[in-house]
Amino acid sequence: MTGRDVDANSSEGDSWEEDSPDEDLSDTDSPDAGSPDSVEHRDAGRLGGSLRVSDGRIVVDPAGTDPILVDPSTVSEVTHRSIAWFQLVMGVGIVAFGLLSVSRHLLGAFAFVLAGAAVLLVTWRRRDRVRIHVHGRAKPLSVYPEEPETFLSAVEEALEEASPTEEPSGDSPPAETRSPEEL
Repeated sequence: MTGRDVDANSSEGDSWEEDSPDEDLSDTDSPDAGSPDSVEHRDAGRLGGSLRVSDGRIVVDPAGTDPILVDPSTVSEVTHRSIAWFQLVMGVGIVAFGLLSVSRHLLGAFAFVLAGAAVLLVTWRRRDRVRIHVHGRAKPLSVYPEEPETFLSAVEEALEEASPTEEPSGDSPPAETRSPEEL
């Protein structure tokens, strides 16, 4: 089994590079076949698959496909949406309209109730969505962890480790700048 690494230096919209074939991703502890101590967080995806945050990687392993390996330094934003409130209210409204129109047209009312129930089902399945926006990827990765708060805190720790927050001190000389003619 091979994984897909996100390549931040590529100019293509959806760029993936295959890992080396000798890398063993079947290990349950870590994508790098390291010790169990290298895994900081493990979560089962609510819709199948698994999610892991380990030393220097976020691993999204959808059921039935190759794992997606994300370098935390290429992540631009992580968002969490508990529920889509507009869709929830719209679904309830469609169901209510269908129930109110039973006396006028039974088949039409049934169609509205069925459509509203479908909207509510999709809204319920998409609750607690975490989207990981990655540089060099056209669409963000959408994952549905069972425990989104712990997953988000583990991802936040990985992002903090990937991007040092050292502020330049006033003692260091300014960076050298050159004009295009000097190059």
